[in-house]
Amino acid sequence: MKVTEAQLDAAGVDQAWRDYCSHLLIPLNKCRRANLSSPWKCVDERHGYEKCQYEQYVLDLGALLLAYIAGVASSGWWRLWAALVDGLLLWLTCPGSRLVLLPSPCLRCCS
Repeated sequence: MKVTEAQLDAAGVDQAWRDYCSHLLIPLNKCRRANLSSPWKCVDERHGYEKCQYEQYVLDLGALLLAYIAGVASSGWWRLWAALVDGLLLWLTCPGSRLVLLPSPCLRCCS
């Protein structure tokens, strides 16, 4: 975080909103209080905060995907290939150790 706990406490930022983008939330909340939360005011501050939130979401999603791929890679090259080709995929192992890669559950081989 780019701000200290003392600065967040002084600004009145709730614990639920304390994350990587909290340094942008402090001036946004000040602007909202000064303008009585008018939706057409504080547009630049809100855009900066939402952009930071989106970029952090993308980074977190990328880290999650890398962790998923690393877990898949440890269980076989063919699963890694499927994960790389399809991204997040739904895979289902049918009886008889047969792996079926389908976008929806396989009803033909598993029923």
